[in-house]
Amino acid sequence: MPERRPRGSGLLSGPLFLVACLLGCVLLLVVPGPSWALASSLAVTPATPFCVVGETARLHVTGTMAGPVGAVTARIQVCGPGRPSSGAEDWPITAELTVPMGDLEGEVDYTISLPARALPQAGAFEARVTVGAGDTQLGLMSTWLAAVVSDQANVDLALVLPLIRGVRQDPSGAFVDSVIRETAAPFSDAGGSLYLPASLLRDFPGWHFSLAVEPALLSQLESQTGGFSEVSGGSLTEYSAESTEARQAAGGLAVLRGLAREPAVEIIPTPYAAPAAAVLAEQGWQEGLEQMRLGRATLQRVLQPGQISGGAYVPGQDLTTRCLAYFSQASVEYVVASAMVTKDLAESSQDPLLPVRIADSENNRVTLMPVSSELSSALADTWDVPRFFAAVASLLADGRSVLIAAPAHDYAQLDPAGLRALGLGLSQTEFISTLTLAELLEKHPPSSRPVFLSRFGGHQPGLMAHTLIERIREARGPIADLVVAAGERAGPVSAARVALFHAESRLWLREGADPAHVNLGLSWAREARRVVEGEFAAVHVGKVNAREREGRAVDVAVAVDNAAGQPMSLAFEVAPSEGGEPLTVVERTVEVGGGTVVLEGIAVPTGRYLLAVRAGSTELASVPFSVRWGWAAEWWLWTAAALVLCTAAVVTAKWWRRRTASPPPKGEPAVRRVRRGPS
Repeated sequence: MPERRPRGSGLLSGPLFLVACLLGCVLLLVVPGPSWALASSLAVTPATPFCVVGETARLHVTGTMAGPVGAVTARIQVCGPGRPSSGAEDWPITAELTVPMGDLEGEVDYTISLPARALPQAGAFEARVTVGAGDTQLGLMSTWLAAVVSDQANVDLALVLPLIRGVRQDPSGAFVDSVIRETAAPFSDAGGSLYLPASLLRDFPGWHFSLAVEPALLSQLESQTGGFSEVSGGSLTEYSAESTEARQAAGGLAVLRGLAREPAVEIIPTPYAAPAAAVLAEQGWQEGLEQMRLGRATLQRVLQPGQISGGAYVPGQDLTTRCLAYFSQASVEYVVASAMVTKDLAESSQDPLLPVRIADSENNRVTLMPVSSELSSALADTWDVPRFFAAVASLLADGRSVLIAAPAHDYAQLDPAGLRALGLGLSQTEFISTLTLAELLEKHPPSSRPVFLSRFGGHQPGLMAHTLIERIREARGPIADLVVAAGERAGPVSAARVALFHAESRLWLREGADPAHVNLGLSWAREARRVVEGEFAAVHVGKVNAREREGRAVDVAVAVDNAAGQPMSLAFEVAPSEGGEPLTVVERTVEVGGGTVVLEGIAVPTGRYLLAVRAGSTELASVPFSVRWGWAAEWWLWTAAALVLCTAAVVTAKWWRRRTASPPPKGEPAVRRVRRGPS
């Protein structure tokens, strides 16, 4: 039997355990822990959006301490000036100081004053702050400082906010994720919500800005108002027209309609599905022009703005010479694109951030509204507002006075906290005026003489992008043939084109695109072909009958059944069956339901032929037939003539033998041949 231990004799029980617990608590209070245990979070920000050169600048250190820390100090190093996009590693140091912060506990909100020498001139500076207690580092932080002169001249700023979500529906109409549904959710603190831009007008009434709206987003919101299905986590969820989600989609459209009527807001469209315009142009395709026209028409139809904007947003801000015509021929007056485009102008400008009139070799013209890359880099996925203002200060130090800003990534959701911090900073800055693009262009019109643009690009590396482009190429030809057959306004033509536009979305042609997104693009390319093939399959061609007429010509009649939903203009081509050039090509319009198509007076010799029925370059059917002229066309006449000739030949042969037979010798009686009957 095992020996029983006395109760309370364990190491972790009884008085010894109580003593150990008390000793541990004392050690926790006396011995300092690691920095992460003392400071849960610390951050540093400038006290004001802009600092004045020669005056004291202030920094705010905020955060929460996990426990009390004594004798805290802050070591500050200020570097600059320079451009934030180039990094501040090699910038000269303008000031170094150590500031005692005392004992810190709980919530921290401490102000550090920098000496005037820290910002010796206008421009962008970086402040690096290290907070510590003795040898323990509590936080290593940095922030940007924007320094301007005391008599800073007025600056005009146009901010463009993109509302681009990409195509989120599959060809069946089901939504593949929740992006569009969440876009219409009535939460202004959500980055993707349509209510966020509307809240800016309420929070900052004097702020003027522009919205770049993807028309395909409007179409997808419209489709949700009548009920929709959504695939989430592998399961399909149905939302009826009476569901909260469907009503929210209608509410989101109402919010955009309200913004379209606000004088402080300008709404400009992208091409319909926000395609990579440079890629389409590099392929020599014209869908960019068609998408721009459809995009403007969709925005006008859905939002019904009080005044139609003359602007457009170039997806990815990538404008090339070849895609310039997309916008010019769609009656677009000005486009928003990267200021990098100005580097490829034939004439350099003293201020590359000013609006400039540009043209291509075919005299297509638009006004370029150049977006500063310095400002865009501060508006990435998470907006760095101090860096934005530092970039503004850097540009002002270079003599710029007109600025256009837009987020760096089209598909990134807007940062609610960043937007409000930006709005608050602008409302505190008297020398910056916010304008819409139209207001800025009216205030700073470019020279009427255009400058030639010589910029090329649009090459998409990668197997997935190459595959998608090839599938788009395969769908383009049949769609063009359907346009020839059914006309521009036919319903199937519109359906096929919209499917093709979806396949051309930049969402799956951009660098680093999700393979699942690319597969969705491929499905839209297949859908475009399926629509066309379905229309052509509804046309059935019957047998051919060639009828002789005077002048050695024939009338070729063929029965065509048109089960498509619209008349079809088809080409009927007659050619020798063994190949060669067509003898005739006749165009006929086959009405719905079909009928007999007669090709009259075709001069062809006797032989075998093929009647090909085509829609553009697509062959719908090829039917053989034969032509025989005169007696060659009547076999019984040839048979009768052959019998007559054979009979005449036999009779003539017998007659000739009797006539040429030799007579009997003289004096011998002629032998008479007697025909004997049957015995």
